[in-house]
Amino acid sequence: MKWLCPFVACVLLVCGCASLNRPGDEWFGQDKWQHFAVASAVGAGVVAGLEGGGSSESDARAGAIFLTISLGCAKEWRDENVKGTYWSGKDLVWDFVGAVVGSLAGGSLD
Repeated sequence: MKWLCPFVACVLLVCGCASLNRPGDEWFGQDKWQHFAVASAVGAGVVAGLEGGGSSESDARAGAIFLTISLGCAKEWRDENVKGTYWSGKDLVWDFVGAVVGSLAGGSLD
């Protein structure tokens, strides 16, 4: 878990401050709630799967957040390079929040 905060900081730095100031890219737009919901579901599912496979609770949560953010970065890359739109740092922030919530909600109930 010690590497998680530096990883997230690096991701946000790579996406650049300009990606947080795009016109029409609102912090609470419809797509942000979709990012949160999907990231929460992915995070919860990955935690459950990793814990079921024998990973510790903390390792499972860290792995879920890492995988979810990686998928979010891949989606933003696709938006920019395939769809021709732009990389949204705000989308990644909502992906991160959703990943954290999902990783805390998912997993074993022991």
